[in-house]
Amino acid sequence: MTVQLLDENYIISELQSVCNHIQLLQTTTSTQVIIKQQQIPDNNRFNLCIAEHQSKGKGRKQRTWVSPVGENIYFSLAGKIHISNTQVQLSSLPLLIALALCHTLDELDIHDVMIKWPNDIYIKNKKLAGILVDIISQSGRSVDAIIGIGINVNMHTLQDDALIDQAWTSLLLSTGRIFNRSILLTRLVNKIIRYISVYEVEGFSYFYTKWCAKDYLQGKKIQIVKDDKISIVEVLGINLQGALCVEDKGVKKILYSEEVSVVV
Repeated sequence: MTVQLLDENYIISELQSVCNHIQLLQTTTSTQVIIKQQQIPDNNRFNLCIAEHQSKGKGRKQRTWVSPVGENIYFSLAGKIHISNTQVQLSSLPLLIALALCHTLDELDIHDVMIKWPNDIYIKNKKLAGILVDIISQSGRSVDAIIGIGINVNMHTLQDDALIDQAWTSLLLSTGRIFNRSILLTRLVNKIIRYISVYEVEGFSYFYTKWCAKDYLQGKKIQIVKDDKISIVEVLGINLQGALCVEDKGVKKILYSEEVSVVV
């Protein structure tokens, strides 16, 4: 398969109205690291750093994110989120970004896209994409946030299967179609920024029902590891703050940041 590189001119033309600074790197350690070195805009716009390849891409819990050249999407988006609604819970921000990604894929006629709480994207029980949200600072109702996203787009194989320790897929493997990464990236960034603008005013409750429709874990039994103890619980869903609601031996519990895995 011939590698088609991202179209920088197209990306700039589609995103210059919402982004102050757009940077496309052929290779870097991690877009999340690079964008942290930049000053976050003060004018309701964002900075965007994109890479064709990452040598040290990171996911949640400092896991390595495999980032081959010219096949997938890797980017970080940095901006200030202004919270006018005091009921907004920032813990739900990663869930919001996951929903924006899901809906972007829906619009491209990609089926069976679900969210594994809090913000992993799955297709048919295999991981497609991951999201990392870093809150850098908070002053009053203004929060500096960096959103990192990795999506397996046109990747079809790995040189070393040991690089990924879970079942994975790509848009190519799931649909049999090769995707224009520049179009997908620009649509997603625009969607994320639109959703954030609503989130700033309405909070996560505005998106709650739509998120529940994409809930990969609801009704499943999951394993939780905490303080070296393993528990098997049943997922009831999420609450309006984006926390995971589970039932453990008849007792309902709320989870905020635990690592969970589906029991097969």
